[in-house]
Amino acid sequence: MFRLVSPPLEGASTAPTIFLKDERGDVALDVSSLPYDQIKLLLHELGFYRKEDLKDPVPEVYQQGPVPPSGGTTLEELIAGTSPWSKYIIT
Repeated sequence: MFRLVSPPLEGASTAPTIFLKDERGDVALDVSSLPYDQIKLLLHELGFYRKEDLKDPVPEVYQQGPVPPSGGTTLEELIAGTSPWSKYIIT
């Protein structure tokens, strides 16, 4: 199970959203229309690490952020619009 928790921002939409940010750009994905299994697949393709237990340590390779698997989706692909997930970008 993936756990995405963030405090509400004043004036922000309450729709389920995934925020990605690094030196290459910022992307917000509206996942309110996606079923859980699709959100789970998206998070996997983006390279988010899934801990088996909340107390488990995060492997060093993931401590700086997501690491997309081979064939996964990179932030560059999302921004360029070449990923099938790009249609969920909030502009």
